[in-house]
Amino acid sequence: MKKFITVFIIAATFFVACSDDDNKAGTGTLKVNLTDAPAEYSKVLVDIQGLRINVNDADTTEGNWMDLELDTMGQIDLLELMNGVSIQLSDDEIPAGYLSQIRLILGENNQLVIGDDTLDMDTPSAQQSGLKVNVHDSVADGETFSMMLDFDAEKSVVDKGNGSYSLKPVLTVIKD
Repeated sequence: MKKFITVFIIAATFFVACSDDDNKAGTGTLKVNLTDAPAEYSKVLVDIQGLRINVNDADTTEGNWMDLELDTMGQIDLLELMNGVSIQLSDDEIPAGYLSQIRLILGENNQLVIGDDTLDMDTPSAQQSGLKVNVHDSVADGETFSMMLDFDAEKSVVDKGNGSYSLKPVLTVIKD
């Protein structure tokens, strides 16, 4: 009987030590900054309205979209963000796991300034689904994951002719 009780206690201890509590993913912090490369315009104004990420926890392969809290929102002149200058878009706690994509959501107030002329720019799909950028990296529990979104204003502005322009953003993720 003593052997049975001893084996039972050892088995119970082993079972408790292997419980699921150690497999919880926890949380990390995601910092997202925005910068730009030079362009030949007076101003390139983009209307930032949202930032979403797709992150999978450690136990699933399916992603979950979540909105990040924005530190900077509204119209931003990309040309002020050159030569090492950037602004912080978000510094938010996120679930630890695999970060597959980030989406920058733009509003309707996107404009191009050439000399004294301010022109509205069309932004196809950027207002509904956002500008998708692949990240493909992991955020560990307790880790701060920093990235820079490089918004290339020169390549993003499209001259449609007749004085009209559209914004087809070219974004690159630079991981810190």
